[in-house]
Amino acid sequence: MLRNSSSSTRLIASLKTLISSSSHQLLQCSLVSGTAKGKAKLKSGQPLKRSTFGRKKPAGGDPAAFGGGGRARNESIERLNRMVDSCLNAPTPLRHLTAKGRTRETESEKFGLISKERQREINKEKARAKAGGAAVKVESVIMGTPGLDLITLGLVNKESIPKYELTIDDDRRLAKEYSRVLMRKHQDWQAAETTLLRLKEE
Repeated sequence: MLRNSSSSTRLIASLKTLISSSSHQLLQCSLVSGTAKGKAKLKSGQPLKRSTFGRKKPAGGDPAAFGGGGRARNESIERLNRMVDSCLNAPTPLRHLTAKGRTRETESEKFGLISKERQREINKEKARAKAGGAAVKVESVIMGTPGLDLITLGLVNKESIPKYELTIDDDRRLAKEYSRVLMRKHQDWQAAETTLLRLKEE
């Protein structure tokens, strides 16, 4: 009897622990799968709200001092657009056209087709004519030490110095002459190199 009673008590104790552990597991499962936090608060047909962060207002309470409701942003965008447009429509400092291109441009002008560059040139000429008609005079710059040059010392008359105006033909002639000089220098350098190598071999 004692053995049976002790075995029965052990069996009852093990059953109690088994029941308690299973109930504990059941409780855990129900807590995880229930998700009472989110589902209980949501109502059907109600839109979700996005969480927002409030901005700090200035101490004075003046909204213009803080930002003016996006006005500063619009001004910066307009300034950027103006800068981009000025960069895209910037005129070239010197516009070079060949004789063939110039004749083609005059022919297209007869049909009323004017390029943007040509239109800028026409606008500049009109503005110059309104301002005074004459081109900007380029003053001559005295080279050398100021006060000790030949004109200031009176050795050379300023009016007697000839003034040269270079044309396109003069520019081409000078470019050809300069290329000849460079070629001559290159040939002399090559001859010197070959003689040096020949002397080293001997």
